[in-house]
Amino acid sequence: MRGGAAPGPSAFAGESPPAHFTKPEALHSGPRDEPETPATLSPSSSRIVLGGDHSIGFPTVRGLTPHVDGNVGIIHFDRHVDTQESDLDERMHTTPWFHATNIRNAPATNLVQIGIGGWQSPRAGVKVGRERGTTIITVGDVERVGVEKVAEVALEVAWKDAKAVYLSFDIDVIDAGFVPGTGWPEPGGLLPREALNLVRLVSEPGLAGIEIVECSPPYDWAEMTCLMSSRVILDSLAVQVRSGKLGRKPSSSGRVAWGPYPS
Repeated sequence: MRGGAAPGPSAFAGESPPAHFTKPEALHSGPRDEPETPATLSPSSSRIVLGGDHSIGFPTVRGLTPHVDGNVGIIHFDRHVDTQESDLDERMHTTPWFHATNIRNAPATNLVQIGIGGWQSPRAGVKVGRERGTTIITVGDVERVGVEKVAEVALEVAWKDAKAVYLSFDIDVIDAGFVPGTGWPEPGGLLPREALNLVRLVSEPGLAGIEIVECSPPYDWAEMTCLMSSRVILDSLAVQVRSGKLGRKPSSSGRVAWGPYPS
């Protein structure tokens, strides 16, 4: 993203311009700052965003929604809710979903947040979630009902009356012992196999896009976090190809591991 002045009122759909935020360039309205998205979304394509600070969640969704003829659901993996309006009087990586769900066709009722927990979810963000009707699934919920049920609920909520679903994966949703390379580690997160199973299950119906955020190589050890981040993207893409939701060339090998399959 490139820098620029603070956006005026026309840059925000139904909301006032911010007085102060950490990264004005992340909220500046213009084609340089939002993903280049085609006029119509092809069902056999998907956008991939590699981060980076989670503040990119808002401009990424804002760049996607004008090109979807209907609502967009969001499945968000994180240890933190990221739904407060501001943090330390600024917009930053803890606030993207407050602003993204102000977009007319990205309603909060289609926002599902998986892996929330710990001591670092501010009351202001929890209050917003309750008021707007988001769906929060904690790590304890995953333990109680299992990965398959959680994925079922997430898909039901995110896809309800929606035409597309976007997946946002904050790497700190995984227990800090497995992903040291992140800026806001929170102990007690998902196990890697739980996270990957959930990603595969929620990706199977197809995604309009996926982002992986908060991977910080300078904090990493033996590339553990980088490897996990790339695995999230690869597993999501592979499942979509297998289910025929991504890619145009049918498999000619006859192996069940590849797709989309010839009709």
